[in-house]
Amino acid sequence: MNFVGNSEDVRRRMDAQTTKEFDWMLEQQVKLAFEVQGFDAFKSTRAEAAIHEAGHAVNFAATGQRVTECTISLEHLGAHRGWAGLTTGGDAWRIDQMTPVTEMLSIARNQLAGVTAERFALGRKARHGSSLDEVVFAQIIISRAATRLKTDGEALYHKQSEILVRVFEENRLVLDELAATLKTQKRLSGRRLDAILCRVQPMRAMV
Repeated sequence: MNFVGNSEDVRRRMDAQTTKEFDWMLEQQVKLAFEVQGFDAFKSTRAEAAIHEAGHAVNFAATGQRVTECTISLEHLGAHRGWAGLTTGGDAWRIDQMTPVTEMLSIARNQLAGVTAERFALGRKARHGSSLDEVVFAQIIISRAATRLKTDGEALYHKQSEILVRVFEENRLVLDELAATLKTQKRLSGRRLDAILCRVQPMRAMV
């Protein structure tokens, strides 16, 4: 496995074996989400997009990574329309055989932060089809990390989600404020974004 980030084209940088694994896992996740919630699993509201991007931003800030911009916008998704978003920032990263496991897990949490924020804020109302590419990518990274640690991959995955939930619990006010502001303004950057994220409590030592 050899990934280079911080970019939107991570998938095309995967080796052939990992790309095949990614595509198969993504297909299974899409099928499962559709079985549970139908097309609603993939329709994001303005509020959901805002909380998703707020989750990414808060996680970045809690781990000392710079966030430069958060945006949400109404997109055409085939015959449907839904809200999507993008958070720009985070440290440049690479995953290969030399990458420490702790760094791999941090990268995986970066991927999971948006989805976890939705589930944290919305509970059972959260969509099962939210950013499945990020979820699958995180699953692959965590699976590789679990192999190195000789531990259970599913348990390690849940542990990363638990770490993110603790980050959001400690920063609930900031998370809510950022999501509400982004929902209204649709784009935040510079001083307006910094003024909110500067109040994020740093992540405590968590393994």
